[in-house]
Amino acid sequence: MKTRFPILFMLFLLFIYPNNLKTSEFGKEGPQNFCSERVTIADRQGASENGDSEVNPTSPKTKSSSCLGINTTQIFSEELERKEPKVLILIIANDDMPALIELQKKWKRYMRSDPKHFEVYFIRGNPDISTPFEIVGDDLFVKTEENYVPGILNKTILSIEAMLPRFKEFDFILRTNLSSFYVFPRLLNFVKTLPKEQCYCGMQLHLPEEWVPQFGMIPFVTGSGFFLSMDLAEMLVREKEVIFELNEQLPDDVLIGYFFDRRHIPSMPAGRIDYPTLQDWVNGKDHIPEDAFHFRAKYELGYRHKEDPYEDEIYIGKELLKMFYPELAE
Repeated sequence: MKTRFPILFMLFLLFIYPNNLKTSEFGKEGPQNFCSERVTIADRQGASENGDSEVNPTSPKTKSSSCLGINTTQIFSEELERKEPKVLILIIANDDMPALIELQKKWKRYMRSDPKHFEVYFIRGNPDISTPFEIVGDDLFVKTEENYVPGILNKTILSIEAMLPRFKEFDFILRTNLSSFYVFPRLLNFVKTLPKEQCYCGMQLHLPEEWVPQFGMIPFVTGSGFFLSMDLAEMLVREKEVIFELNEQLPDDVLIGYFFDRRHIPSMPAGRIDYPTLQDWVNGKDHIPEDAFHFRAKYELGYRHKEDPYEDEIYIGKELLKMFYPELAE
């Protein structure tokens, strides 16, 4: 078993034995936020590079091993690398519409591009599986109906529960959807700024009190992409029955916000850039902030038929792929 030393002890070794260790340049923390928005739910209608920050230490020469007989450079770099955040990304998905299958193809182009920092699954409902959950390739199936209510909330909490035995491998969970697009190197920089406890983060919204007077005003973060630290993810699972009792009264993201608000856990802001129409993309594609990591292409006004091809959304997704993952684009 390799011996691990606390960081302070490693700094001590660096100070006492400067000639025995080679220094390395480590990735700097990225910008913390972009275009933070605070709007009401009334604003959304309808259904609901920077470089890689991987640590690359200089290889030590054989004669530069520590006088203690330990390769301290390697141990020090391993300690820092172990602290690199890892995110479990869960994408709400179904195959009800041909357009949704096309949006999944966009995700599949890049979802496995950085397995060191991001482990990504489409989460789906299947009431006929014989176990509480099954993982088949990119798909995480949980034992629930595949529908909007109660399906989306059930899929979210039950998929988190399915990963409980592996919680120590992750620092955050990001629950998102098919219409979202992420730039992983920038996302990693943002995640590094988040606290690893009591973190409930995303684009902040609120449900007006007059809409649901029995609940009052509800602050929440949009379901298109919210971050949870592992302690809060575990809390959702532990108290899932309390949440499920209200599943048919509030949308999934609002209900999760209500749950945390009643426990005095405030949300933290995160930015998102929206392209509801192709013209919005044309107008904004040359003015994207350098730290923008979350984009969403979805036209929200009015009811969408199953035959709707989502042409603009799919086109914008392909353009984002070309812009940020040129080596993975078609």
